[in-house]
Amino acid sequence: MVGCANAPPIPEYAPPENTGGAQSAPISPVGVDLRMPDAPPADAGPTDTANDPLDTAADAAPPAPDQGASAALDAETGADPDAAMATPDAMAPPPMGASNLARVYLLAGQSNMVGYGRTSELPPELSRPQTRVQIHAEGRVDGDLSGHWDTLAPGYGTTLDRFGPELTFGLRLEAANPERDIRLIKHATSSASLWADWDPETGAEYGAFRDHVARALAELRALGKTPEIVGLIWMQGEADALDRDHAEAYAENLAAFVSRVRADLEVENLPVVVGLVSTAPEWPFHDTVRGAQSRTADAVAQVEPVETSDLIRDFAHGDQYHYATEGQRMLGERFAQAWERATPANFDQAADFSLVNGERNWTACSYDGASATPMTAADGHLQGRTPETQVGPGWALPDVDAADITWRAPATGILHVEGEVSDADPTCGDGALVVITAAGRTVWGPFPIGPDAGDPVPFSLDLPLRSQESAVFRTESLGNADCDRTAWRLSAGFEWAD
Repeated sequence: MVGCANAPPIPEYAPPENTGGAQSAPISPVGVDLRMPDAPPADAGPTDTANDPLDTAADAAPPAPDQGASAALDAETGADPDAAMATPDAMAPPPMGASNLARVYLLAGQSNMVGYGRTSELPPELSRPQTRVQIHAEGRVDGDLSGHWDTLAPGYGTTLDRFGPELTFGLRLEAANPERDIRLIKHATSSASLWADWDPETGAEYGAFRDHVARALAELRALGKTPEIVGLIWMQGEADALDRDHAEAYAENLAAFVSRVRADLEVENLPVVVGLVSTAPEWPFHDTVRGAQSRTADAVAQVEPVETSDLIRDFAHGDQYHYATEGQRMLGERFAQAWERATPANFDQAADFSLVNGERNWTACSYDGASATPMTAADGHLQGRTPETQVGPGWALPDVDAADITWRAPATGILHVEGEVSDADPTCGDGALVVITAAGRTVWGPFPIGPDAGDPVPFSLDLPLRSQESAVFRTESLGNADCDRTAWRLSAGFEWAD
């Protein structure tokens, strides 16, 4: 499950005093554009951002919470309009279009990830190197190509005249993102099982994969790059489909594998694309493994399945086990399409709501004042440490814990978010308090929501985030937790820093 962000507590809030029975005027704060000019002002001192696209935020201390928030609240409006527009100076966005970021995709598995496509059967546009994509391959690959970064081209298959899904996967990514520095780390070995070889605890192949990734990332850093791992492509399962016990354990083993990879790489919301195992009769328990892969995709956030049953195997050359040239081409393209589905550019909290907490980078969490805990699925909503703390499609309900709607960045970039907050139970209760944080800093609010505070309260914010940093949309009870359901109309788009 994708984890929660421990955003700072909401500064202590006290409502304005009643000055004669007049109801407070509605609060109407709007957010601010956090973008900065492309170039620093003329009097700015020298800076070194060669290795940190968010250098302006890297060393700046987060602003201290406003301990005088209650005193600043104006009796007429119920809020300080200047505070509504306040933005930490440290929230400078990453430079767009001139960064040293390298986006890294991991490709792992067994022989159909190794690749048996024939280079001689490729059209000219696929036969030449893909100039903007680099690959670092180990496992079953020719020794001359193994263990170093080089330009993606045919030859990274089982022999120098073969290729795998990395070729068209990289080509599609390059076409969609021509300015992006795309890096592939491929580690695949024939006949390797998840049951034994890829077992994160004891498997030799998993250990080799982990060490390979570490070496490849270190080489990128030595080149002055800032690598961000943004996807894992997994094509494996045939070896486990040979044994009933191994096949029946595949769902549990795959979920554990995904969890361990995310933990070892420290990428909690890493999108994982899983190629469903071949339906060839040579794998007698393929239905069991395919079912396990599909169930894992349904139950674990950010896991996307890819169909393979229609891909052409290389019968023409007497190989019934591996995908032929056209099958390998299609497999790589499908992997890229599945990764794109897992990382949409635009999203809406209500429309994209899922009982699989963490899907599409949205995580519902309950916050007890010290730490945040992921919620679990209930009847049409997610619930927290206490059942009364809930998040649903377009709403949050706090109790003794605050209710957090959290979005975690899959890469460095800018989250463009807009919407409004309103009281979903306006006929009762004393309302709630809402705040938005980004990367652990309060960027909007806190504001009271309820009959006496005035609503809806709109917001429009551009929030720069590094990979794995979060924006948190928090709802907290004002005191009486009854009738505190709060409506969040929340839509967003994410712009990658390239």
